[in-house]
Amino acid sequence: MNQKNRVFYQIIKIIIVMLLLLILILSFVGCSKESKIDKLIIDLKSKDAQVQNKAAEELAKIGEPAVEALIAVLKDIEESVRMYAERALNKIGEPAVEGLIKALKDENVNIRLISSRILSEVEDERIIDPLINTLRDEEPNVRMYAERGLKKIGEPAIESLILALTDENVNVRISVFRILSEVEDTRIIEPLINALRDEEPNVRMYAERGLKKMGNSSIEALITALKDENVNVRISVSRILSEAEDTRIIDPLINAMKDENEKVHMYAQRGLFNIGEPAIDHLIVALTDENVNVRLGAVQILSVTENPRVIEPLTAALKDEDPSVQMYAEQGLKNMGVTIVKP
Repeated sequence: MNQKNRVFYQIIKIIIVMLLLLILILSFVGCSKESKIDKLIIDLKSKDAQVQNKAAEELAKIGEPAVEALIAVLKDIEESVRMYAERALNKIGEPAVEGLIKALKDENVNIRLISSRILSEVEDERIIDPLINTLRDEEPNVRMYAERGLKKIGEPAIESLILALTDENVNVRISVFRILSEVEDTRIIEPLINALRDEEPNVRMYAERGLKKMGNSSIEALITALKDENVNVRISVSRILSEAEDTRIIDPLINAMKDENEKVHMYAQRGLFNIGEPAIDHLIVALTDENVNVRLGAVQILSVTENPRVIEPLTAALKDEDPSVQMYAEQGLKNMGVTIVKP
């Protein structure tokens, strides 16, 4: 073997020895860190609050390597132990997120509860889908913290929440609609209207609340929904529009008084009354509608307006074929001090 080859093999031997030493050092450091974490976990379970607090501080400083051990401690029967473990995980912050996401599926309720509580304060898009899945949890408080976390994330969670609106789990749907009912985002208008068909009353309630919050931006979609074949949709939509006081809804509400459902008719009538003066001319025209429910609804509103413009139309309505229309027309004229001469 020549000199050149001997030098080469010597270099290879040196590199191998150095790599082995590095592996040994890293192994020692790892074992040392694990040993330190184990000791600090023991201190975390101490009866001495100062010892517990110091252990929590040290574990927080270690960071991600301590996350798994801290999560395991969350199932401890001692509340103080769970409290200090939670405090350490909170201080670790972002490096703990992945471990906490996995912990949301743990069989132990305390682990799931505390993990969801910690994550509820984290604005990290990685937790959106895990938190939505957590809305299925059998423990109400776990669901509550998941819901709180999704609210805190806000806009980045909207698309995922919209997809969850049709989830088969009723708890998921209720929670999602409760979140979206506080959001003013035009993307949710159609999904909220569709939700008015849901068989679960609480889902419909939150969907309706969300549409009310949307205000004028949802008016056009609601007008279209007044003709929906589903009676629950029509009832909810007419109830929302009854408080809108928007002139765009005058004619649609007049048409809605033709609805066979009494509640739809009632809310349509209430909405027209709330609009007031801008609706008067439309209601005067409605006094000659072929549908008796439209004429009756119109005359009931006009009978309490005390506006001189309605005297002539109400006088004409005294000849309506429907006795109830005649009665309200007469009552309206009397309210305005008009003398009625009966043949």
